[in-house]
Amino acid sequence: MKKQLIILPMLFYFFLFQALAFSQEKIVISTGEWPPYTSEKMKHFGYSLHIIANAFETQGYQVEYNFLPWKRAYVMAQEGKFDGSAAWFKNKQRQEEFLFSKPVSASTTVLFHRKDKVVEWSKLEDLKKFSIGITHGYTYGDQFNSASEKYGFKLDSSTSDISGFKKLLKKRIDIMLCDLGVGYWILQNEFPASQFALVTNNPKALIENTAHFIATKMSKDSQSKIDIINKGLTQMKDTGLLDKFEDNLINGYYSK
Repeated sequence: MKKQLIILPMLFYFFLFQALAFSQEKIVISTGEWPPYTSEKMKHFGYSLHIIANAFETQGYQVEYNFLPWKRAYVMAQEGKFDGSAAWFKNKQRQEEFLFSKPVSASTTVLFHRKDKVVEWSKLEDLKKFSIGITHGYTYGDQFNSASEKYGFKLDSSTSDISGFKKLLKKRIDIMLCDLGVGYWILQNEFPASQFALVTNNPKALIENTAHFIATKMSKDSQSKIDIINKGLTQMKDTGLLDKFEDNLINGYYSK
């Protein structure tokens, strides 16, 4: 009789925990490849996605990521086929179609160049003397676009950042525009050390931006999801978790 009395409470708690686990709401997010911030091949799916998942988890939500080409990830999220998408910079069109969370991560776009090529600039007009590598589908901001039209920048578009760096190493372009963290991740992981050693970056930032979780304005539930992740991000900041994750990024944790 005693054994039955002991077993019954144990079974009760077992099924209670199982029910709580299955009742946990899932957030399904579209995303794409942009290591070390977002990547299906990296630990925790990269720095930015690790932060987003943790922010939702602190509020009792599970996160599932679907990796797609970036354009498709954006369109399907805008149509409400996902709970949201990550991680995106703000621009006019996106702000018309989506609600934005608090910043998840920061991004600094710089000018990468070969060490044997002197690259100095103080204003956008100075860039007209260089051949500039950009990546198709990326946005470099209204100021850069306006200056490009005004001064006739020599732009060379590639299908990926990796392709752009290959051109830089072969001296087909003078500079390559890329996020600082992404650029060095690519150089360290996609090229031999002898080629990585040939490249550096100008310290002056071309663009400083923040990346966000976004949720379509077409869904009535989107604001609640933004409120949830914002609460999680605030909690992570207050407890020092955001600083810990940033240290992970600097130390190469996500690539291991």
